[in-house]
Amino acid sequence: MKKLKYIIVLLTLAAIALCACSRETPLQRALSTIKSEFGIDLKSESVTVERLAYTYDDGNIFGEGFAAYKISFSQDASAHFAGLDTTPDINADDGIDLARQNGVELPAAPDGTPFAYKSENQGLNRVFLLYYSTENTAYLITLDA
Repeated sequence: MKKLKYIIVLLTLAAIALCACSRETPLQRALSTIKSEFGIDLKSESVTVERLAYTYDDGNIFGEGFAAYKISFSQDASAHFAGLDTTPDINADDGIDLARQNGVELPAAPDGTPFAYKSENQGLNRVFLLYYSTENTAYLITLDA
């Protein structure tokens, strides 16, 4: 009986450790979102990610929430963002406004700021990626309602 309790305790501790280790870091989450949504594969060794906001409840099956990340590059990253597709009725200011509505102030986007936008579920789920070439910095904003 003691042996069974011991095994159950060990299995429980192993499960807890596995769950704790499997959570994505802000770097991993931001880079995987950029790759899956926009097809841009950024290498983590040349990138620093700062989480500006994160309201997702990772236990919520609906995945509702808001996130904003600042992505800084150690080398010129403009080639990654040169070919971003844009949507004519959306611009970088819409991404900045979405961030502001959720408590995150981003710098103003100069004209011609490369950005990308994706929307699903009639605009309830939105992803913005803005690249500021003068700062060599990108901002990733996601909202799932």
